[in-house]
Amino acid sequence: MEFHKTRRQQFLGESYYTAVLRSCDDGVEAVGLLLKAAVAEGDIRYAHGRARVLAETRFDRLTLRYTAGEPIEPLRSELEQVIAAYERYGELLWSFRKDRNEMVFEFDVIDDYCQLRIPRDGGHDSTLMADSVPP
Repeated sequence: MEFHKTRRQQFLGESYYTAVLRSCDDGVEAVGLLLKAAVAEGDIRYAHGRARVLAETRFDRLTLRYTAGEPIEPLRSELEQVIAAYERYGELLWSFRKDRNEMVFEFDVIDDYCQLRIPRDGGHDSTLMADSVPP
């Protein structure tokens, strides 16, 4: 795969993609083990937190792979894993909070919003910023 031709976002570099994907894979494995142990011990408080981290990491992995230009079809099974992870998180959250109205997936909380700021004065200097609020 020629990464620079298939990616869906021009500012995603191949080395960054590879490193973050590896980090997500490691995180899913490590947090999955912590979650399993917490559930086995009956520690719902800790388990619901680990379940959230696991669901968010799976979601981050999916969006990263999509952004990198991977074909949609293989990502469908990964989407099912993301949904299952959020469903598990929801059950643990609701059990811990005793409130089924707690939001599980907050669409307004997606951390990796980036914007490119280009000077209006015609300068060539541009800055890539991570920012959750548009200018």
